Amino acid sequence: SISKTDLNNWEFLRFQALPYKNIEFEPKPSLDVPLRINPVKFYKLHSFKENDFFYEDAMLVTVIKDDVLDFGTQIDPVELQKAIAEKKHSDKRTAAHKTVKKERTSSVLEVDLHINELIDNTAGLSRVDMLNLQLDTFNKVMRENLPFKGKKIVFIHGKGEGVLRSEIEKQLKRYYPKCEFHDASFQQYGFGATQVVIH
Repeated sequence: SISKTDLNNWEFLRFQALPYKNIEFEPKPSLDVPLRINPVKFYKLHSFKENDFFYEDAMLVTVIKDDVLDFGTQIDPVELQKAIAEKKHSDKRTAAHKTVKKERTSSVLEVDLHINELIDNTAGLSRVDMLNLQLDTFNKVMRENLPFKGKKIVFIHGKGEGVLRSEIEKQLKRYYPKCEFHDASFQQYGFGATQVVIH
């Protein structure tokens, strides 16, 4: 039980688990998943849904699905768009992502992570919210392209204060250790992009 005054202190959580069955089963690695849940979601009725686990509506967070960690737990872009639309009472499009991707060559995929390329309206979003959305997009693209060995992806994050770039590097080292990454072409992107090679 958490009071409203303490809720903001619960934005950063950590979930750890050891998979186990009381019968013979294929061993699976232990889980250690950092979670970031926007406290604002606790004040949105649509965040709570009927479920198979509780008698009352609850906010459910997927940590792992089909034996793959679900990095989308940081923020739900669809719910984010709905919340923005409700707050502004506007008729903006409710698509969760407008990720701009284009092939420069047959083997290079460009992904623009600038926030204005991902959503129509940033009103009401904190820097943490926007960073979470950018990282969610980054991880979505990485997961989609992991099967394609040798694939080159250029993530355009801009120079800014270097926060997004730093977080991308942390995610790459932690969740995609086999992938190679380095600064993308300075001539094309300046200091504002990171190139990843899937291995």
